[in-house]
Amino acid sequence: PAPSPLNDLTPANGSVLPCAGTYNNITINAGVSVTVPSSCRLIALGTVTIDGSITGDGRGWPGNYVVLSGGVTSGAAQNGTGPGAGNRGGQGGGDVYSYELLIGSSGGTGYSNGGNQQGGNGGGAVIFESSGDINVGSTAVISVKGTNGARDSGQGAGSGGGAGGLIQLASKKTLTISAGAVLDISGGNAGTAAGAGPGGGGGG
Repeated sequence: PAPSPLNDLTPANGSVLPCAGTYNNITINAGVSVTVPSSCRLIALGTVTIDGSITGDGRGWPGNYVVLSGGVTSGAAQNGTGPGAGNRGGQGGGDVYSYELLIGSSGGTGYSNGGNQQGGNGGGAVIFESSGDINVGSTAVISVKGTNGARDSGQGAGSGGGAGGLIQLASKKTLTISAGAVLDISGGNAGTAAGAGPGGGGGG
């Protein structure tokens, strides 16, 4: 029997994109805002048209922390690898791990005598692959920013901002990004601190 035809993907305003899938055409209309569930990889056999907003801010590695001896804190026990290959911060260390979908790293935790300051979340990952054209219109916004670090009001250091995530647009034909379109993989700002320097900001 002949294979079943693929459906188009035209998400409604306020919906969450699927993590993965293959479709005929993918269209995000102007005025439509959708979110990313940490990461998504969507494939179109036809065209991809983006005129609306896709948001994956803070959808990467969460800015958790672990407490070591003496109250010193480190970055999250899990490492993320954003496009800048960021490792966990603070007093943490260890290897940088690779993932198929490269979500942003969490920010390092700030040292604090008055309480642990959690690092910012990393940004998510958005991947569109098309056998046809990919058109990103002038009203399109794709944002996978890291979130800001926390501020320490005591004698300690503010935490690091989360690293920006990943935006990948891969077309076998033509990729068009119109003037006015916004693609944002910014890292989060460092948290400010009283009596000490702030943590580092996230990488893009």
